[in-house]
Amino acid sequence: MTAAPALVTAVRSAKQYLTYVASGPFQYAVAEALSLPDSYFEEFRADMRAKRELLAGGLEQAGFKVFRPAGTYFITTDIRPLGENDGFAFCRSLPERCGVVAIPNAVFYDHREHGAPFVRFAFCKRTEVLADAAARLKSLTAPGNRTDTLIRHPCRTPPSGPPGDTLGRRARATRVTGRTGPARACR
Repeated sequence: MTAAPALVTAVRSAKQYLTYVASGPFQYAVAEALSLPDSYFEEFRADMRAKRELLAGGLEQAGFKVFRPAGTYFITTDIRPLGENDGFAFCRSLPERCGVVAIPNAVFYDHREHGAPFVRFAFCKRTEVLADAAARLKSLTAPGNRTDTLIRHPCRTPPSGPPGDTLGRRARATRVTGRTGPARACR
């Protein structure tokens, strides 16, 4: 590492503490959790499993290919059965299409094209939220409700970040209608 000696010393010190005590604040939470009865964890596991099945079932009914997870609260889906293949475009359009959000899996791939048709949904939500999302997602199978007729509205483009970066931002799309005249007012 090349830098001013004082800076190198400071970075090395910080790195050493981060390496050996990466989750220091979590140690208190783990200690507390270890004192909880087994019934807490059994109920938590059952609750998460039920939520996973609720959302997975809704996604399957909506036409997604679903990959049920065994150790996370995200369900990965394949959007190709819906006639889609671009996870970024799909996720940008989803809030406007049905009021649900998803994350394009391609952001986690070294070669984004390999993850392009996969998106994930979180099921660590209240049961009523998941039931509503499952019902809303069914509208995606309706004829004419595809992203290939969507364009990005210039006022709804994410303000900055790398191309395709939609995490933490709510990019929207506007359906092309062929109408002439002024654009819709921005929300």
